[in-house]
Amino acid sequence: GWYLGQVADASMNRTDAIPDSGNEGIGDAMNLLLVGSDSRASASEEELAQLNTEANDGVNTDTMILVHVPADGSEASFVSFPRDSFVEIPGYGDHKLNSAYAYGYYEEAGEDATDAERQAAGAQLLIQTISGLTGLSIDHYAEVDLLGFFKLSEVVGGVEVNLCAPVKEANSGVDLPAGVQTISGEQALSFVRQRYDLPRGDLDRIVRQQTFMAGMIRKMLSDNVLLDLGKQRRLVEAAADSLTVDEDLKLLDLAAQMQSVTPDSIRFQTVPNLGTDRDEDAGSIVRLEDEETLRAF
Repeated sequence: GWYLGQVADASMNRTDAIPDSGNEGIGDAMNLLLVGSDSRASASEEELAQLNTEANDGVNTDTMILVHVPADGSEASFVSFPRDSFVEIPGYGDHKLNSAYAYGYYEEAGEDATDAERQAAGAQLLIQTISGLTGLSIDHYAEVDLLGFFKLSEVVGGVEVNLCAPVKEANSGVDLPAGVQTISGEQALSFVRQRYDLPRGDLDRIVRQQTFMAGMIRKMLSDNVLLDLGKQRRLVEAAADSLTVDEDLKLLDLAAQMQSVTPDSIRFQTVPNLGTDRDEDAGSIVRLEDEETLRAF
């Protein structure tokens, strides 16, 4: 495990994600921002077909989850932020939350910036936005794209879900029967991407994502993964290919802080909100609760 941790730390993609200012908070807890981007830049034509999608170098962050681990590692909270949350983005006014990364990527980095500098600027502005919203400092950052999620779900052997009714939707490519089943690969990706034909759109997609991630974590913490060196190695290789993390994140330190966490002590929640609404300029949005309520939460 120590060896694989060293390999992962050495081979992981890194970005200068943590800003020097606009990211203040107190306490010894660890806060990690987990971001899912819609980029398919690393996917081949065959993989794009398998993923039921097209080439896209986009920088939209459609999944944003704040992972909070207390100093004693007793529990872990995963708080989802709807992509359409109407928030104040520092320097740009009120916009949908998933545009914060794009403003940083295209506007903050400058015209002559490299891709790496743009990626760092996008991550930093997103962190500043969520820090200002929550009153928390974000210690670490991890980003995964569509192909990366696909690979990680395959390595753990899929996740068990239970659908109340069959579902088939063309935009995401999801096509699953009702009942208990194990999904991975392209159907897992379709399952967490679907938002059309769901009663609450993106809010219901968040429930899908939380359900799948909870199942994936249970799988990773199970004996048949933790005690299987082959699966551990494949997981490390997939993570190294799939994840981009901040420059200071050490996987073994993260594991040490989470050593007391069990599947039963992991909670998935969504940031308090008033549901969907419309803004004259932004269109469909999600209204969050007032600042006092958010900070208390």
